[in-house]
Amino acid sequence: LELLQVHAIGVTGCIKAAGPGTMAAEEVQQLCVEVRRLLEESTARQIEAASQEGRQQEEVDEDDEYFAQQQRDADQILRLKYAELAGSLMETHKALFLQGGLQEFVPVVQEHLADGRNASDRCMA
Repeated sequence: LELLQVHAIGVTGCIKAAGPGTMAAEEVQQLCVEVRRLLEESTARQIEAASQEGRQQEEVDEDDEYFAQQQRDADQILRLKYAELAGSLMETHKALFLQGGLQEFVPVVQEHLADGRNASDRCMA
């Protein structure tokens, strides 16, 4: 997960450094599709970890619990890095993002604002 975090940070930096007009509409849209897919994978890992935590509460030793918490924290940071990447696209390629990327993230925002979601999910939205 740390490698994915570094990758997201690097892509975000490249987008910001390159500035407006350096990406075509198809590139912006494809990047938005991939970021959404990666966000959904990370969210699925978070949900799976939370459901396993509830089932295995009695059987987990301290080391396993620590490792599980580290994984959850790393996934939360990763999701924030993906949100920053999407934000850099919005910032530098406004018109192209509205044209091809926004529709990718509206369902993600709606999902993270739904009833029953935790504070970290609402923060993502």
